[in-house]
Amino acid sequence: MLNKIARLLFFSLIFTRCISPVDVDIPDFDDKPVVNCFFNNKDPFVVHISLPASQLDIALANVENAQVQILKNEEVLASLPSIGGGYYVCRAW
Repeated sequence: MLNKIARLLFFSLIFTRCISPVDVDIPDFDDKPVVNCFFNNKDPFVVHISLPASQLDIALANVENAQVQILKNEEVLASLPSIGGGYYVCRAW
């Protein structure tokens, strides 16, 4: 009998939950672009540019009109054209 009561108490604690609202203050953030790039010797140079997203946003805001250049000592080595979706590619390397 005590074993059944202990099991009932155990399962009632597992399957019940407490819900309490929590106020979250999410700080404002700068609207500076976010640049992501993964590159190696075998694949084209691919850059993704988006605007920062808050924790509540579902999708990123891609930047479609950026001027993306690869520089070396202030000399432009390549300009990367947009291929859409916030992606810019340089196939020359």
